[in-house]
Amino acid sequence: LVVSDTPEPAFVSVRFLYGDWDVVRSAVPILETLVDSSPKVVRDMTALLVAELALAEGRRAACELALDRVARTASDGIGDHASRTWMAAASRRVQLCLATRDIAGAAEWVNAMDRVLAEREFAPGRLALDIARGRLALARGDTTTARTIAVDARDKAHATHHQLAFIQSCLLEAAALRIANYHDEAARLATMAIERACDCQLPCEGAEARIERARALLASGDAVAAHEDLARAGAIFARLGATAGIREIESLTPRIRATRPAGVTAREIEVLRLVAQGLSDRQIADQLFISHRTVTTHVGNLLGKTQSANRTELAIWALRHDIVGSTDEGVMV
Repeated sequence: LVVSDTPEPAFVSVRFLYGDWDVVRSAVPILETLVDSSPKVVRDMTALLVAELALAEGRRAACELALDRVARTASDGIGDHASRTWMAAASRRVQLCLATRDIAGAAEWVNAMDRVLAEREFAPGRLALDIARGRLALARGDTTTARTIAVDARDKAHATHHQLAFIQSCLLEAAALRIANYHDEAARLATMAIERACDCQLPCEGAEARIERARALLASGDAVAAHEDLARAGAIFARLGATAGIREIESLTPRIRATRPAGVTAREIEVLRLVAQGLSDRQIADQLFISHRTVTTHVGNLLGKTQSANRTELAIWALRHDIVGSTDEGVMV
């Protein structure tokens, strides 16, 4: 991590991607004190690190200040490093604008990225521009263009082994499909992103992918699976201290609760589905890997919440409220 007690910015950037945010939080203040005496590359990387961390922690003002620093230093330079740094900062600017529905501001930054790419002939920046364009198209409601851009970007990312861009393009396409009401296909694309993030050990990207899949699952009516994805994403964000991600999850929670009649919990829905299939309490306990006593408690709570006199009425209630897919799954009589 350190040479002469000084963190290496490149190493700290990698630790950020891999979810070692405590390392980043410890290193950034040290790097900040050395900015004035550091080479330009260190100043740029430090400012970008501060911006990335602030964005993830939901500190918008701090993120914008850091991005201003990146813009000032990177615009003065030439070559791949300056171009890469500027494009990364501009991409974050697009995200910030879209988060507040500032479509015009996002469009200005996308156009600026296009100009810089043309002037500097920086080929690696093409993917960043494509994804920014796709996000802008999606914000404008143009799901067809967003999906077309996402498919092309994903193919490029796969060919060049650009893992982050691959994940981002999968999520862009998933969002476009979800908005266009292709929920199953959207969930499949989000799953691809989850798997790639897991393979590459990128926890934050994996959590973001789970949120996108939860949105698709929720839109298709599968509140239980959506809740599971959000719970896993929330655990990751809580460990990282990613306040922005936690807020996004909290914004989705009321929608999930609204899909559960009579105020039943996600676990109770799982139990209820198995009751409707005719399973005994012990069979349910074995299938859900919980104790028999816990299942009995859940069934008792369900009887009370649904005002059912017995398991038969409980199963019928589940069918009437579309908690089980069809009568083919069986109702205990």
